[in-house]
Amino acid sequence: MDLAFREKVNNLPEPVKNVLLSDLPTQTVHGVGTSYGIALDGRGKIAKLIGLVFVNDAPLEKMPEIFQRELPAPMEIANGLSCALAKTIFLPLKQYFPNIESLIQNWSRTATPPTHKAELLELEENNSAPIQNETPKPAPQEIANQTIASAINQKPEIANQKITESPIRLPDSESPRLPSIGNWLTDYAKFRTGFPEQDLALVRMRYIYESQNGRALKEQERVALNQVLKSFDEQIELPFSKETGLLILEKPMPSAPAPKSAPAQPIPQPQPPRGVPISGLPQKPTYQPPPSSIPTKDAYKEPVSSEDLSGPVLQAPKPTPKLEGNIVNLRKDFNQQ
Repeated sequence: MDLAFREKVNNLPEPVKNVLLSDLPTQTVHGVGTSYGIALDGRGKIAKLIGLVFVNDAPLEKMPEIFQRELPAPMEIANGLSCALAKTIFLPLKQYFPNIESLIQNWSRTATPPTHKAELLELEENNSAPIQNETPKPAPQEIANQTIASAINQKPEIANQKITESPIRLPDSESPRLPSIGNWLTDYAKFRTGFPEQDLALVRMRYIYESQNGRALKEQERVALNQVLKSFDEQIELPFSKETGLLILEKPMPSAPAPKSAPAQPIPQPQPPRGVPISGLPQKPTYQPPPSSIPTKDAYKEPVSSEDLSGPVLQAPKPTPKLEGNIVNLRKDFNQQ
């Protein structure tokens, strides 16, 4: 994004800025997008709109109309997406979005409920397990915390540790390469140069979901890769085993598969209303209807409970965003294999 957007982010109230630059928007967009059957490029549009809403470049109350036009999606789906996103991201910040409660009430009257099981990018320690069977989680006294850059500089063989399963391709080579930490960082560093003015949290999300190598990942692998890239960008410390010297990566428990349902019936697409366009978004259709029949307006009228509108008390993480990027002088040779 341009310099003007970055300045607007810096000028946001601290609680709002901390939420925007945290993992919460990424996790929510992924979970909600999955539950409504939104394709990866559609989730990218959702994430971009949320960023624009945070800095007041797009009106919050127009989210359903923009989703209807840009995904595109029927208004019932657009209202459902808006409700789910607003309850998790914006409702806890209702001090800064004072009309959020009334908007949720209005959208919920004609919202279609999700038909897929949501997949969340859970990073909490108590909901995770080691991603590599050969690297069990050591006892607390056997863990050394340091950044990924510092670890590789001290112990170059860490760059050869695999963090995903399938081989990847690097920009300067047509041959498949080992999906190691070093090769992933090399590919990401090249990708990142194409977005010099964009916030690094958004660049990571785009890389994980839109790049050639990222699109092939499983969700558990995206969680592990996100930890490595965040440490690379923001100098976040990660746990390393003192015994093996390897990075200890964690992933959420796999979700149960969504139940099969009847094929969706064709839905006539309404004419999109005139609204606020999202600059730079492609206009090709990306919405994929979920595999179930979508009820009519009168078939789903979910009441909004007082518990929904009270909102959770959000303890927003307070990272130290480095919007100018962070070029880490890793060893020149990542021991690519």
